[in-house]
Amino acid sequence: GFQDFNFPLETIAPFVESFANKTGVPVGGVDLIWKDNPDVQQEPYTLEVSPTSDINPPSPPDWKEGYAEFKHTKGFRNAYLGIRRKWTEAMVLAVVDRHRRSKRH
Repeated sequence: GFQDFNFPLETIAPFVESFANKTGVPVGGVDLIWKDNPDVQQEPYTLEVSPTSDINPPSPPDWKEGYAEFKHTKGFRNAYLGIRRKWTEAMVLAVVDRHRRSKRH
């Protein structure tokens, strides 16, 4: 299969928002596929939804095997911790910003 961590999130944002509203799962992970080549202008099929999903790091650009094999390499743990730290910092900043804006008069 085809796996891509670099597709345009802003293009699928309306679908993700609608999906979250319909399912009541505002935060989590979802596996999306398209019938043919990934065409983010078309509505995808949803294979799996996990409200407790964790974010995965992308595999190295030169990786030729499946993602499951990448998860068993020596470099995976550091990549995993790095991506978690990046997104945790982004979420903390968003929460702090939201809190600060709510306190403005």
